[in-house]
Amino acid sequence: CKDNLHLRKVEFFTNIDENLEVTKELLSFSKEILELPVYLATDFESPPSNISTIKEFDVLGLVLYLNPDKSNYRLNDWFTISSELNLPILLNIPLKKDLLISLKDMYLEVISKSKLISFMVKHPFLPIIEEGKNWYEKLPNALINEIVFLLSKQNVSVNLVGIPYCLLEPSLYPHVQTTYQYPYNPQLYEPYALEFADTLYKLRSYKIRKLLEIKLKEKTSFHSGIDHLIIPWILNHPILYIPVWALHKLTRHIRGKNLPKQLPENVKEIEHRLNKYRKEAEKKLGPLCSSCALKYICDQGKNPFFNTKFSPEPIKGNPIRDPLYFRKDITPNIDKVEEKLIEYYSDIPNLKLKALKITSTTKPWKEILPEDYKIEDRTTHYMPGGVRWFSFNTGELVSTPLCKTNPPLTISVTFGGGFAELIGFSFGPWTKILCPMIAPSHTLTLHIEKDGKYALLRDEELVHPVEFHNLHLVPDYLPSVLEPRISIWNIDGEIVTQGITLWKPEDNLGDSSSLSKKVSILYVCAKYSQRLRISLLSIANQKNVDFSEIEVVVAYIPGLDATEDVLECFEMTFPNIKVVRSPFSKSMWKSKGALINTSLPYCSGDWIVLLDADIVLPPEFISELLKVPSSQLFVAPDGRKMLPPDITAKILLDQIKPWECYSELVNGPGEYRKKEAQGIPIGYCQCCRKEIFEEILYPEFQHFEGADWFFGRSVVDKYGPEYRLENIVLLHLDHGGSQWYGSNKHR
Repeated sequence: CKDNLHLRKVEFFTNIDENLEVTKELLSFSKEILELPVYLATDFESPPSNISTIKEFDVLGLVLYLNPDKSNYRLNDWFTISSELNLPILLNIPLKKDLLISLKDMYLEVISKSKLISFMVKHPFLPIIEEGKNWYEKLPNALINEIVFLLSKQNVSVNLVGIPYCLLEPSLYPHVQTTYQYPYNPQLYEPYALEFADTLYKLRSYKIRKLLEIKLKEKTSFHSGIDHLIIPWILNHPILYIPVWALHKLTRHIRGKNLPKQLPENVKEIEHRLNKYRKEAEKKLGPLCSSCALKYICDQGKNPFFNTKFSPEPIKGNPIRDPLYFRKDITPNIDKVEEKLIEYYSDIPNLKLKALKITSTTKPWKEILPEDYKIEDRTTHYMPGGVRWFSFNTGELVSTPLCKTNPPLTISVTFGGGFAELIGFSFGPWTKILCPMIAPSHTLTLHIEKDGKYALLRDEELVHPVEFHNLHLVPDYLPSVLEPRISIWNIDGEIVTQGITLWKPEDNLGDSSSLSKKVSILYVCAKYSQRLRISLLSIANQKNVDFSEIEVVVAYIPGLDATEDVLECFEMTFPNIKVVRSPFSKSMWKSKGALINTSLPYCSGDWIVLLDADIVLPPEFISELLKVPSSQLFVAPDGRKMLPPDITAKILLDQIKPWECYSELVNGPGEYRKKEAQGIPIGYCQCCRKEIFEEILYPEFQHFEGADWFFGRSVVDKYGPEYRLENIVLLHLDHGGSQWYGSNKHR
């Protein structure tokens, strides 16, 4: 759940474990292993007798589902327990008329003690409301309006989930929640996780095991794509798994060419296709929704209400595109997790003021003209002062890089002349700073501080970057080498970009693209900061090298361990060695291949050394690497010495300084490995000329296992055998086992 669905908190639901024995094990697992805060959810009519024992698990609150098939809810007892445990209660209530009447007549005063009440059409843990019933056609607007009004007067947050706007009175619009609000509203479930829970809840245990197994193996090997095809079959026909898997084994190396369709060069033809595209979109929405002013923020036909004979009237007026248009005056329910996020972003308003001052009073560093960039893999249509983007699919289009430089940096771009779902900036495949388009024209400003912290402004107002379902592309910090690109998602036919302006302080106008090095050492560090410190010191103690020709690039996860502190100390102590930060979001901490591929553009060296954070280099390593003939593209050390735990401990505590007694450590205790892994150079140290990465990408698995061997094998197959640095042996610090999947401890 944590790594694949990228969650900040979880909800555990139980309706059978009245003694909470299994539930307490799950709560303990969440706290100690997942390290995620949790809500306890149930549809029990009364609190379990031992419910006070959950207090030790730091539960965020209680979620009570009112099941209309149960009729003896002791709500007073629930709220008494809530008060005793100092835990809020969140209520999820199905929209059934009889239940609403009983709540109003009997329990309104009681439920007003709840922190959040959600009235909903559908939820995995509630009985499905049958479609086609008469009450759909006679939705009790007056009753809902009265209940919401009375609860709001008592400062209770109320949500109406899954109801189209056109079926409600306008006074209820601020309480409506649609799927378009998911990225911006902390009260809502993560859609992919909710869908996954819905699937699991309906299955028997053997199917759940298979489904979880497939989910855990996503992106863990070259054949993981088959899982996406198998999932629908495995749910109903598990026996198909074997023949399908066998077929895949035989055919998995066959690659098809899925080239993007090129747009016509003729503008007239483009406009013709654009009109055709818009007519098809209106036809898909239907005559009712296509004429509604809220079609861009409403769930439309995805809602079961529209499966009935009931025909609501479309809402008239100018189209509204802001999903939170009606909710701006609603105070969201904030729990401890959201409070921490608010605290983290507390200084963002200061960055906004700084950005506004820079863009209004400072002379720009660069103005990017239309001919200075183009749209990647698409026809670029230039027009006076701007670039017109055409697209007829829902995916992403990106520009070529606008520049390559170091922060601080401020970028401003104007979008208009059309529409798109999301607009913003891309800093590689795993870093997107985007926001929704809610008006016909926007000016986006991205201000990036020297330390990588940033603020995104839309028309001079702060906006939080959009998160994606089942992806986490918004990092806490941006890298210390920037290659910004314009990123636009789901273009509604066409859109124009213009007015691209960049600002930098006058004392920081250097362009990193011209600052090339001879050697770039690229680390991926996830929970290995203690060992990284020693590895960095082994670089600082290299002999017979010019440190101005060396740079260190570190791909890491801010906040995961003490890597940031280690890098700051290293920079202050060894200012002549350039350090480049490549930070990522926490969901990426096991994705070594993705971290490497995204960080490679920040490496300016002729040689790029992929080095594990637990490796100590011999003092002559770099000088020997620079002696390698220019004809050699792939280099590896002669082997590595696996240091025992006691020696490693003394090194980590600075009782042994390896660069002062390197030969003794190589000849001392520990296993010596030479030409392991069938003689293929593997990931602890792979030295490549930069041109190799123009032809071969590092495999992007969701863990560390195997990707380095596949990469080494691909290089050897294409360029021939590696060149070995004779008698150059590296030291491998012990870390308590192979830890192929990333360490669960800080090391």
